[in-house]
Amino acid sequence: MKLEETRQMLSILKTNYPQSFRNWDIKQSQDFLNLWAEAFKDEPVGLVATAVKSIIYSDTREFAPNIGQVKAMIHKISTVNNSLTEQEAWNLVYKALENSGYHAEEEFKKLPPTVQKIVGSPSVLKEWCMMNIDELNSVVASNFQRSYRARARHEEEMQALPNSVKAVLGNMDHTKIGFKGGK
Repeated sequence: MKLEETRQMLSILKTNYPQSFRNWDIKQSQDFLNLWAEAFKDEPVGLVATAVKSIIYSDTREFAPNIGQVKAMIHKISTVNNSLTEQEAWNLVYKALENSGYHAEEEFKKLPPTVQKIVGSPSVLKEWCMMNIDELNSVVASNFQRSYRARARHEEEMQALPNSVKAVLGNMDHTKIGFKGGK
């Protein structure tokens, strides 16, 4: 989003939330504009506008949303059809286990990338498919779902970061959140 587009977006917020910007001087307004322009420089204006309007139309608070709230809405809008609940993710794993005794590699490849990261490897699928069903459905399922929840939260936080920060972090391997189950 360009600076002028950011200015227009903030104008919408100022119109809808006048109390949030009351008594601001020119310096405060300019600093606010610069901060928002930096935060959303990598985002398409249409996506930011949709997120802002979604907040305006659904939020009953009296104050304008902050950058984090708009970024969270952008993530929510962007991943509406791509995200799985932790139970849906576990169901995919559980279904893959049916055929993992002899075909763990193929079943592992069918799983979404996030689920693959949590499972870890085809050998984990093979190990899980040979476990006692009660232990699988309680201990392993619970640990997998907890890991999936943490991973989804982490990915949401990463999505909200500017591309410049993601580039710096891309050289580091801090993203491994996984569960290597078993006995």
